Amino acid sequence: TTTSGSHVFMELLITKLPRSIATGINVATRILCFLLFAVAGVNIFRFAGELARAGEVSPTLKIPVYPFAYMFGVCCFLQCLVFVFAVFRCFEKEGGRR
Repeated sequence: TTTSGSHVFMELLITKLPRSIATGINVATRILCFLLFAVAGVNIFRFAGELARAGEVSPTLKIPVYPFAYMFGVCCFLQCLVFVFAVFRCFEKEGGRR
């Protein structure tokens, strides 16, 4: 939903602002989201390492849990890439507006 713009968007407010301010707000929100997912990804990787060292497994099937935590961390970093490209898209012709 991030790349398609179909998530909840403050379009009513943004469309009333001048293009330069709207672009600044769009860039700032995408940078904040990038930072959020980067911090989450780092912490999830740390947690996955702790799960691996402890040998944590699922209660019923005894499947190791840490690979799933690592995959979740990778997904956070992939989302960071999406936000980096979204920042660049803000500076295209429309100034980040849809």
